[in-house]
Amino acid sequence: MDIQKFTIKSQEAIQQAEQIATSRGHQAIENAHLLKGILSADKDVVPYLFSKLNVPTTIVEQTLDRILDSTAKVSGGQLYLSSNAQKTLNNAFAEMKNFGDEYVSIELLLYAMLDGTDNVAQLLKDNKITKKNLKETIMDLRNGEKVTSHSQDGTYKSLEKYAKNLNELAKQGKLDPVIGRDEEIRRVLQILTRRTKNNPILIGEPGVGKTAIAEGIAHRIVDGDVPENLKSKIVYSLDMGALIAGAKYKGEFEERLKAVVKEVIASDEKYENHHKVLIKDSAIVAAVELSQRYITERHLPDKAIDLIDEAASKLRMEINSKPEELDEIERKIMQLEIEREAIKREKDDVKVEQLEKELAELNSQRDTFTAKWQAERDVIDAVQTTKEEIDNLEIQAQQAERAGDYGKVAELRYGKIKEAEAKLEENKARLAELQSTSNLIKEEVDADEIAEVVAKWTGIPVSKMLESEVAKLLRLEDELEKRVVGQEQAIEALSDA
Repeated sequence: MDIQKFTIKSQEAIQQAEQIATSRGHQAIENAHLLKGILSADKDVVPYLFSKLNVPTTIVEQTLDRILDSTAKVSGGQLYLSSNAQKTLNNAFAEMKNFGDEYVSIELLLYAMLDGTDNVAQLLKDNKITKKNLKETIMDLRNGEKVTSHSQDGTYKSLEKYAKNLNELAKQGKLDPVIGRDEEIRRVLQILTRRTKNNPILIGEPGVGKTAIAEGIAHRIVDGDVPENLKSKIVYSLDMGALIAGAKYKGEFEERLKAVVKEVIASDEKYENHHKVLIKDSAIVAAVELSQRYITERHLPDKAIDLIDEAASKLRMEINSKPEELDEIERKIMQLEIEREAIKREKDDVKVEQLEKELAELNSQRDTFTAKWQAERDVIDAVQTTKEEIDNLEIQAQQAERAGDYGKVAELRYGKIKEAEAKLEENKARLAELQSTSNLIKEEVDADEIAEVVAKWTGIPVSKMLESEVAKLLRLEDELEKRVVGQEQAIEALSDA
């Protein structure tokens, strides 16, 4: 048995067992010393397993102390492993191969103790720990991973150890309310819903409210006040102090960070058609022209694609979340209700009555907006679902055609696809009817959306971007006359040229 095939935590546990035996005057290292060493060397893995199995760690430690207190003391003599402890290490080594690991991790030492017949094995069994439930808990802890490095048993559940779940803190009311950052939060949400390059970076002096924006997003997710595709997301705050603390050997910090990233990447997320909006030809033309004119430090086609991506993300967010007008009305209602309650205490009946009128008017506006928005959204969702259905049926038809199943091809192309297309046209007609007077939701990305994104990137007003070069030249004489006095002939000559 090669001690180098044990993880660093396992080696530390064995060393702790030796020290405990020496300090208590015991000549043989028993499983009781080994389990005590495990609990001393490891504050993460075994306590986690015990908590999942409803085993009180404190009671276990107290029982171990009683076992060790009753062990006979021997002065002099060389320290050695008892037959029970030796059997535990051998069993752990054998279990390493059964688990498909390359190293003996600290949880395998605990697992191997259950094969014993001594008082420690009995202690574990008395606390309802069996090989079956312990193995299931170990597999849950590992999340399908194998132990392939000396330090891997220190990287389990990395998100729980090195990051704070802001959603959970928001639910518990432990995060302060975020006030006055609505625009910034909206902008971050817009970037997060992009298909690519969806990693917002908040830059600013300490104390300006960068963390508050992240906490505000967590609040909104908990309240359900985010686009549909963000409602199931969790915001974590990485604790760099905890990540660095206790990193004793070269490369341990990097391994911890990789474990956190790996756990995030491995989280369940199905690939989906990200935006589900129609991108008009005018939007593509505008993306190319405006990016070429105003974003000179980058190259085509990448910059044009990024513009389309963010514009589609913005539109998708607007479809999924409440319209900005409705959002503003609801926030204004909330502010006025707070103000009303404060004025009621001051017994100012005139002001209260005035606020009541304002609230009644705003509530009426809100109800009208909500009904129209919901109706439009339902129809747009139906349109998008039908489009997706048609795409899936077309894929099935192509697969059937390649397989030579022409009966199925005919059934799909002249039956199901035709029916879906008719349903799509029907839904489009309903949407056009709803939006005939005014529309709260757009489902098409056009040149205006592209220009708005460029305006956010560059700070150049939208109106100046969308104006063509010809239109600018036609207005050149009028503009010059406003700025240059007494040079009419020169201005006319220059403009005509």
